[in-house]
Amino acid sequence: MEKLILQAKQSAAAMQLLRDELVVLGDKLNEMVPEKELSQIEEFESYLGCSIPSQIEIHPPNDTRSRGRIKRIKGHNDKEKKQNKKRKKKERVPRRCKKCKQVVLHDSRNCPNKEPQHLLGAGSPSCEIITLARVTIDRGNHLVVTSLSPLSTQ
Repeated sequence: MEKLILQAKQSAAAMQLLRDELVVLGDKLNEMVPEKELSQIEEFESYLGCSIPSQIEIHPPNDTRSRGRIKRIKGHNDKEKKQNKKRKKKERVPRRCKKCKQVVLHDSRNCPNKEPQHLLGAGSPSCEIITLARVTIDRGNHLVVTSLSPLSTQ
């Protein structure tokens, strides 16, 4: 069919002949097989290959949330993964402690080799150094700071 159209497009007389013959052929086909008038629904059903139901039932979703942030509805696969996570116990991974320099299951915050805070003396008066300084104002209204020897309190 396509080959005939390509040949006929070379001249206007050939196109006219092809069109006339196709019209005659269409008339002969209509005499042999009468055309059936289909309604729009019948046309859709023939195209789909199945019948359209007369009554359609629509059910509301099972999982609805009327308040709060709207999330997607989780299916059975998601719920199954969540249950598996609860069953599994979280395994601790050995890491390098910065206090004892070993690969163990603790870190520097809870290292057994760490000395307690109260023995280190942080914040105690014996560790503080007090520096005495003399502050004066010169003739140009500039602040002059003169440091004296540091005193340690014991």
